[in-house]
Amino acid sequence: MKRIAFLGFALILAACSPNEPDTATNTTVPLGSPVQFGVHEDLTAAGRSIRLDGATEQIYGCVNYRLLVRELHLPRASRLEIDGVSVPSICLTALGPAKASIPLGDLPAGIHSLRIAARGTEVEGTLVTSPDSIVIVGGEGPWTKFPTRVLHRVPPGTIWGMIGWGPEARSSEAQAFLTALEASGAQPLVLAPGEYDYFSVAADGTVLAPPNRGYYFSRAFAYRMPGDRGAVPGLIVASDEHMWVSTFGDRGESWLSWVLRPSVATATIR
Repeated sequence: MKRIAFLGFALILAACSPNEPDTATNTTVPLGSPVQFGVHEDLTAAGRSIRLDGATEQIYGCVNYRLLVRELHLPRASRLEIDGVSVPSICLTALGPAKASIPLGDLPAGIHSLRIAARGTEVEGTLVTSPDSIVIVGGEGPWTKFPTRVLHRVPPGTIWGMIGWGPEARSSEAQAFLTALEASGAQPLVLAPGEYDYFSVAADGTVLAPPNRGYYFSRAFAYRMPGDRGAVPGLIVASDEHMWVSTFGDRGESWLSWVLRPSVATATIR
């Protein structure tokens, strides 16, 4: 891949904006462990936006420790400088890594240079965007890691979700909901195996339920539904009251059975 020249290093101090909380009452400590980065895509009614999330491997005594990251974004090039970790003046007493979320915007298809500097070391990689995926190439260093390098993009016009129920005999009610969804216009969707951020797909094309889902039995699903989705809430309301259904859309929609059916929100799945 052709390396994209990175221009304007002299503008860093003027152009960078800190990805950090107000540090007036906080203290700062040096970065003490590598940062694991992951690329994500937010799907909203206003459109799509890519972000890079980072979390330290080191676990701190407060869940609200923050990574201090300065950002410089140029066309097809980004530079991130990790300045340390912000120690909060008020501790939210749960264990967790120091985190930061860096918005990259709606990146066009192509190759984008990505440089990350931390504790005197700078590494370079590329972020390759296409209609189908976002791929990180390179970028590994003593202070930076990318555990997942390929993120498949949710195809336009997709809805997805999960059904939870119990006991196993109620699986017929789960299938009845999916059949009704298909009758309302949802179409079978063939997806490549991999991670889609909001769900994952197995080698055989099966949409996988997330771990620790909290249900006795569950089934994940994804469909193509590019047209009117107005029937979806009604189908959820009409579904079995002991079956919990969460459905989402690529336009930022969220349809949750425990919200749409508040009278049974606390019903026991049985």
